[in-house]
Order: sequence, then structure tokens, then C-alpha cells
Amino acid sequence: MSDETIARLTPEQIAFRRSVARGARVFREKMFLITDSAGINSPMGFGNPVRNSCVFCHNMTRMGNDVAPGQVDLGTTTLPFADPWDDLPLFRITCQKQPHPYYGRTIYTYDPGFALTTGRCADVGKITLQSMRGLSARAPYFSNGLASDLRGVVDYYERRYNIGYTEQEKQDLVNLMSML
Repeated sequence: MSDETIARLTPEQIAFRRSVARGARVFREKMFLITDSAGINSPMGFGNPVRNSCVFCHNMTRMGNDVAPGQVDLGTTTLPFADPWDDLPLFRITCQKQPHPYYGRTIYTYDPGFALTTGRCADVGKITLQSMRGLSARAPYFSNGLASDLRGVVDYYERRYNIGYTEQEKQDLVNLMSML
């Protein structure tokens, strides 16, 4: 920020802008292991696990647009990663041919996802990643509304991939996403 810009801002505005900048750094640079995520770890061949950051799938150059090819299973609808939904049916899918690469032959899911289109067990739970542009105006988040707010998005990824965010990093990511 230029000195002229800083002079016109309140201390709260300066602090918020610094938080957004830190959030962008965390988004780009905080590495973690992406595991058991069909559409990322397989069949693309990136490895399981693959070490990367949020930008592996959400390209910041394009305001968070999806750069992961096709559909991806983040675990938001499939056990053991999905949060329980008392008001939704839990489907049991038994793979007759090839088992799912991470869930095995029997899969429990609230939403079969892309598998409803393809009929393939490997596609259970896969969804199309959405652009992050205008994210703060589109709650709830994920294909099933799993996260009611931006903090819920960060908390889900923290639980799913055991990233190790600090409270400050979580708030910085929320502030970043609120500005996309």
C-alpha cells in the first residue's frame, strides 16, 4: 500500500487489508497433504498423497477458478469424511466391478455425485469445483450446503486434510475469501 493510501485508511481497514494479504500467502504457500481425493490423487496420477497448497485446485490468478480437471471428491458427501446429516438418507453403494480407489467396494454417501451420471463407483462423491469469485455472496457452501459460512469452509478443509492452520491463518483465509 502506498503511503497516500495508508493515510486515508482507518487502523481497522489497514489491519483488515493486511489480514487479506496474509490470507493470500497462506492460500498460495501453506503446504499440506492432499489424500484420498478422487479426481486429484487418481486417476490424474499426482500421487497419493500429494503435497501442495490450496492453489493446486483453486488458481488465485483467476480469482480462485477451478483448475482441477473435471470433478473432484472432497469427501463432503461421503463417509468417513462427511458430517452426519440427520434429515438426509444415507445411501449404501456396492461396487460390482472395480472398487472405489479410496472407499473400497462398499460406499456410504449422502450424495452419489458424478456417479449418478457415469454409473461408475470411482465417481461416487465427485462434484464440480466452483469458482471462488463472489464466494461470500453464495452461502451455504459445497454441493450439499455443508458449510454455512466461510469459516465453515476453512474448518472443513482443516478437518479433512489436517492442514494445521493457526487461528490467525483461519481468520486471514476467511477475510481473503470474503474479498474475492
